Amino acid sequence: MRNNIIIEKSNKESPRRCNRMIYVKEGSATIEAAYILPMVIGFVLALIYFSIYIYDMSAATGILEKNLSRYQSVTDRDELILKEIEEKTRQDMKETLIACTEPKLSISVKKEEISASCQGQVNFPLSRLFAMDFKARSLVKRIEPVEFIRDIRRVVCR
Repeated sequence: MRNNIIIEKSNKESPRRCNRMIYVKEGSATIEAAYILPMVIGFVLALIYFSIYIYDMSAATGILEKNLSRYQSVTDRDELILKEIEEKTRQDMKETLIACTEPKLSISVKKEEISASCQGQVNFPLSRLFAMDFKARSLVKRIEPVEFIRDIRRVVCR
Protein backbone atom coordinates (compact mmCIF):
# COMPACT_ATOMS: atom_id res chain seq x y z
CA MET A 1 0.00 0.00 0.00
CA ARG A 2 2.90 2.38 0.66
CA ASN A 3 4.10 2.10 -2.94
CA ASN A 4 0.76 3.22 -4.41
CA ILE A 5 0.09 6.26 -2.22
CA ILE A 6 2.25 9.35 -1.86
CA ILE A 7 1.41 12.10 0.60
CA GLU A 8 1.95 15.58 -0.78
CA LYS A 9 4.84 17.49 0.69
CA SER A 10 5.60 20.48 -1.45
CA ASN A 11 5.55 19.06 -4.94
CA LYS A 12 2.63 20.55 -6.89
CA GLU A 13 3.37 18.70 -10.15
CA SER A 14 2.02 15.35 -9.05
CA PRO A 15 -0.07 13.25 -11.52
CA ARG A 16 -3.50 13.11 -9.89
CA ARG A 17 -4.99 14.57 -6.75
CA CYS A 18 -7.33 12.63 -4.39
CA ASN A 19 -9.00 13.40 -1.06
CA ARG A 20 -6.90 15.04 1.65
CA MET A 21 -3.99 15.71 -0.61
CA ILE A 22 -3.09 12.08 -1.23
CA TYR A 23 -1.66 11.23 -4.65
CA VAL A 24 -1.97 7.89 -6.41
CA LYS A 25 0.65 6.55 -8.82
CA GLU A 26 -0.82 5.98 -12.29
CA GLY A 27 -0.15 2.89 -14.42
CA SER A 28 0.00 0.16 -11.81
CA ALA A 29 -3.49 -1.07 -12.72
CA THR A 30 -2.49 -1.30 -16.38
CA ILE A 31 0.51 -3.46 -15.57
CA GLU A 32 -1.55 -5.76 -13.35
CA ALA A 33 -4.24 -6.08 -16.05
CA ALA A 34 -1.59 -6.95 -18.61
CA TYR A 35 -0.62 -9.95 -16.46
CA ILE A 36 -4.11 -11.06 -15.48
CA LEU A 37 -6.08 -10.53 -18.71
CA PRO A 38 -4.28 -13.22 -20.80
CA MET A 39 -4.86 -15.72 -17.98
CA VAL A 40 -8.56 -14.85 -17.86
CA ILE A 41 -8.91 -15.15 -21.64
CA GLY A 42 -7.03 -18.47 -21.62
CA PHE A 43 -9.30 -19.79 -18.86
CA VAL A 44 -12.44 -18.77 -20.77
CA LEU A 45 -11.17 -20.41 -23.98
CA ALA A 46 -10.24 -23.59 -22.10
CA LEU A 47 -13.72 -23.66 -20.59
CA ILE A 48 -15.33 -23.28 -24.03
CA TYR A 49 -13.12 -26.00 -25.54
CA PHE A 50 -13.88 -28.36 -22.66
CA SER A 51 -17.63 -27.79 -22.97
CA ILE A 52 -17.47 -28.54 -26.73
CA TYR A 53 -15.50 -31.71 -25.94
CA ILE A 54 -18.12 -32.83 -23.39
CA TYR A 55 -20.91 -32.00 -25.87
CA ASP A 56 -19.32 -34.09 -28.64
CA MET A 57 -18.78 -37.03 -26.30
CA SER A 58 -22.34 -37.01 -24.97
CA ALA A 59 -23.82 -36.41 -28.45
CA ALA A 60 -21.92 -39.41 -29.84
CA THR A 61 -23.21 -41.58 -26.98
CA GLY A 62 -26.76 -40.37 -27.57
CA ILE A 63 -26.57 -41.05 -31.30
CA LEU A 64 -25.31 -44.58 -30.68
CA GLU A 65 -28.07 -45.25 -28.13
CA LYS A 66 -30.77 -43.90 -30.43
CA ASN A 67 -29.66 -45.79 -33.51
CA LEU A 68 -29.09 -49.08 -31.70
CA SER A 69 -32.42 -48.99 -29.89
CA ARG A 70 -34.16 -48.28 -33.21
CA TYR A 71 -33.05 -51.72 -34.50
CA GLN A 72 -33.54 -53.56 -31.22
CA SER A 73 -36.55 -55.55 -32.37
CA VAL A 74 -35.82 -55.83 -36.10
CA THR A 75 -35.56 -59.41 -37.35
CA ASP A 76 -33.81 -58.78 -40.68
CA ARG A 77 -30.49 -60.32 -41.55
CA ASP A 78 -27.63 -59.10 -39.41
CA GLU A 79 -25.71 -57.71 -42.39
CA LEU A 80 -28.61 -55.46 -43.38
CA ILE A 81 -29.04 -54.21 -39.84
CA LEU A 82 -25.30 -53.51 -39.58
CA LYS A 83 -25.28 -51.55 -42.84
CA GLU A 84 -28.34 -49.48 -41.90
CA ILE A 85 -27.05 -48.69 -38.42
CA GLU A 86 -23.66 -47.65 -39.77
CA GLU A 87 -25.13 -45.38 -42.48
CA LYS A 88 -27.59 -43.71 -40.11
CA THR A 89 -25.00 -43.27 -37.36
CA ARG A 90 -22.44 -41.70 -39.71
CA GLN A 91 -25.06 -39.33 -41.09
CA ASP A 92 -26.24 -38.29 -37.61
CA MET A 93 -22.70 -37.77 -36.34
CA LYS A 94 -21.79 -35.69 -39.37
CA GLU A 95 -24.78 -33.42 -38.69
CA THR A 96 -24.45 -33.23 -34.90
CA LEU A 97 -20.81 -33.24 -33.79
CA ILE A 98 -19.06 -29.88 -33.63
CA ALA A 99 -15.32 -30.46 -33.33
CA CYS A 100 -14.92 -34.16 -34.22
CA THR A 101 -14.77 -34.59 -37.98
CA GLU A 102 -14.16 -38.31 -38.65
CA PRO A 103 -15.16 -40.61 -35.79
CA LYS A 104 -14.23 -44.29 -36.06
CA LEU A 105 -17.22 -46.58 -35.69
CA SER A 106 -17.16 -50.19 -34.63
CA ILE A 107 -20.54 -51.93 -34.74
CA SER A 108 -21.29 -55.59 -34.12
CA VAL A 109 -24.65 -57.27 -34.57
CA LYS A 110 -25.15 -60.61 -32.87
CA LYS A 111 -28.18 -62.74 -32.21
CA GLU A 112 -28.53 -61.60 -28.59
CA GLU A 113 -27.22 -58.04 -28.72
CA ILE A 114 -26.13 -55.08 -30.80
CA SER A 115 -23.06 -53.20 -29.62
CA ALA A 116 -21.29 -50.16 -30.96
CA SER A 117 -18.35 -48.00 -30.02
CA CYS A 118 -17.10 -44.73 -31.40
CA GLN A 119 -13.65 -43.18 -31.08
CA GLY A 120 -12.99 -39.64 -32.12
CA GLN A 121 -10.45 -36.89 -31.81
CA VAL A 122 -11.55 -33.37 -31.03
CA ASN A 123 -9.89 -30.87 -33.37
CA PHE A 124 -8.91 -27.68 -31.56
CA PRO A 125 -5.98 -25.33 -32.14
CA LEU A 126 -4.05 -26.75 -29.17
CA SER A 127 -5.25 -30.35 -29.48
CA ARG A 128 -1.78 -31.46 -30.54
CA LEU A 129 -0.46 -30.42 -27.14
CA PHE A 130 -3.35 -31.92 -25.18
CA ALA A 131 -4.73 -35.27 -26.33
CA MET A 132 -8.48 -34.75 -26.57
CA ASP A 133 -9.76 -38.14 -27.68
CA PHE A 134 -13.10 -39.55 -26.62
CA LYS A 135 -14.73 -42.96 -26.62
CA ALA A 136 -18.46 -43.63 -26.64
CA ARG A 137 -20.00 -47.07 -26.21
CA SER A 138 -23.48 -48.49 -26.34
CA LEU A 139 -24.96 -51.96 -25.92
CA VAL A 140 -28.54 -53.01 -26.61
CA LYS A 141 -30.10 -56.42 -25.99
CA ARG A 142 -32.11 -57.67 -28.93
CA ILE A 143 -35.66 -58.77 -28.30
CA GLU A 144 -38.23 -60.52 -30.42
CA PRO A 145 -40.96 -58.32 -31.93
CA VAL A 146 -43.68 -60.24 -30.10
CA GLU A 147 -42.01 -59.63 -26.74
CA PHE A 148 -41.50 -56.00 -27.66
CA ILE A 149 -45.20 -55.53 -28.42
CA ARG A 150 -46.18 -57.21 -25.15
CA ASP A 151 -43.84 -54.96 -23.20
CA ILE A 152 -45.25 -51.89 -24.90
CA ARG A 153 -48.82 -52.97 -24.15
CA ARG A 154 -47.93 -53.44 -20.48
CA VAL A 155 -46.53 -49.93 -20.29
CA VAL A 156 -49.38 -48.28 -22.20
CA CYS A 157 -52.23 -50.14 -20.49
CA ARG A 158 -51.11 -49.30 -16.96
